[in-house]
Amino acid sequence: MPDFLRRSIPRHRLLIGWLLLAPLVLGYRLGCVSGTLVRRAIVRVGYTGASRAGVAASGRDFARSVLPDAVRPEALQRIAWHKAQGHAVVVVSGGLDAYLAPWCEAQGLELLCSSLAHRGHVLTGRYAGPQCVRGEKVRRVRGRYDLAAFTEVYAYGDTVEDHDLLGVATRKYYQGREVLPLAPLRTIAMDKGSLYARFAKAASRFCGRPRIFALAVLLIVVWLSSGPLFGFSDTWQLVINTGTTIITFLMVFLIQNTQNRDTEAIQIKLDELIRATRGAHNALLDLEDIEEQSLDAFRARYRALAASARADLDLGNEDTGTPEP
Repeated sequence: MPDFLRRSIPRHRLLIGWLLLAPLVLGYRLGCVSGTLVRRAIVRVGYTGASRAGVAASGRDFARSVLPDAVRPEALQRIAWHKAQGHAVVVVSGGLDAYLAPWCEAQGLELLCSSLAHRGHVLTGRYAGPQCVRGEKVRRVRGRYDLAAFTEVYAYGDTVEDHDLLGVATRKYYQGREVLPLAPLRTIAMDKGSLYARFAKAASRFCGRPRIFALAVLLIVVWLSSGPLFGFSDTWQLVINTGTTIITFLMVFLIQNTQNRDTEAIQIKLDELIRATRGAHNALLDLEDIEEQSLDAFRARYRALAASARADLDLGNEDTGTPEP
């Protein structure tokens, strides 16, 4: 969809949209703003008052000159295989019918997707109904097809917005790989966490990049260079002191949240290794939650094991195995 937007929206609108929607797009990159909201805002800025015929013409040109190279060869192979089997093949997408409809018609495929609302020959800058993403994909598929009438239902997805659709399929493929049935141990829902958790993780990753460090160094250099202009005044010093204090104060909480979750995840993975290893002591699970005295007792036990193993090495024996004290 981004490529189509650049081709179908005038340059001056693209520039205005970039300036107005930059905070929204940044929030999406950080995982704080939904793609649905971002797309709605882009459509509002880019297509309000646009010619319906002009956008349709851009869509036909896009379907003819861009989509053939954009669709992965393996996806085309799967489509050809399904058609050869006599299957009903449907493209279910959050993209716009302006460019998807001509391509699907040329390929002989059915289509369920998002479309733009219009009033006469002019677009209103809104979607015609809900965007075809997440649960809406399932609702549209169920509205057109009786899934119970099919012995097999295949679904292919690449993003989190396809998870709902994959959930109703008997054969599901995510990012090119088939998703096998989950084992009983994996029945716990793997959600992405709260909004704050996602923001903390994204902010920590973003701020840890080399270019952000370089930007911070550049900011300090600019501040130092401006010293003579302000006579190295108290106000000049207060600007950098206040700015760095606020940023440091906020980053402490973000980094601490990320570290806490990472530490807990590591502990869970270590617990699983202990649980799955034959001969391992399950009493070592959740050691991080026991009292200091109990930890000292376990530590003393393993120190004794280490001393015994070193003694075996000194005698020319092997130190491998699972010795008991």
